[in-house]
Amino acid sequence: MTKSKMYTTIAKYYDSQYSWKKYDEEAKYLDLVINKFKKSNGFEMLDVACGTGSHIKYFKGKYKVTGLDYNQEMLNIAKEKNPNINFINGDMINFKIKNKFDIIVCLFSSISYLNSYSKLEKCIKNFVNHLKPGGVVIFEPFIESNLFKSVKPANFMIYEDSELKIARVNDSIKIKDKAFLKFHYLISNLNGVEYFSEEHEIMLFEKLKVIEIMKKLGFEKSTFDKVGLMPGRGLYIGRKSLN
Repeated sequence: MTKSKMYTTIAKYYDSQYSWKKYDEEAKYLDLVINKFKKSNGFEMLDVACGTGSHIKYFKGKYKVTGLDYNQEMLNIAKEKNPNINFINGDMINFKIKNKFDIIVCLFSSISYLNSYSKLEKCIKNFVNHLKPGGVVIFEPFIESNLFKSVKPANFMIYEDSELKIARVNDSIKIKDKAFLKFHYLISNLNGVEYFSEEHEIMLFEKLKVIEIMKKLGFEKSTFDKVGLMPGRGLYIGRKSLN
């Protein structure tokens, strides 16, 4: 599936699909990380690949948040949920915003949709360019290459309420440093039943290579938090020099 189509059909079902995700607890953990590493004085945050804005719901009371996402359908939902927040349609590699930020976050493995280390480097460089001195970047990868295992038999997920039922089956295969996931959706709602599928290509970045890129791009502090927000994923954290 092309980038322009990814998450387009599923956007209206996205929050139901991930209703199990504890965004409030993740936001609290990120607060601890930000307080530990950030040295700039401000509280301006950019949430890159913000999706439907579920993290922003818990960030906006403490930070002045801007949301950015490539997918307009997801942004439309984010705006409905967070009407007083500024949202921008843009690509994480080449977005350009006039003001700079104290915190940039990119969560739920969104950065792993960059399908090469060269694109990852361009993306991180863009983050650095939009960061204030002493500001912090936090991004959440997918599973590391040496820890990823192909899924056989396929994973199965179900969600249901009085008006919506979702059945999702997905399998995966690893080829070199990439995972290829295929999601099959069966959706039942008041309008009837529909089926569609999505194919996702995800980079399995190696920790040492990512840290090397971060150091090369000038972070005075570059580290990997193995606890992170989700099991097996962790967080990369970088602080821009005050000089």
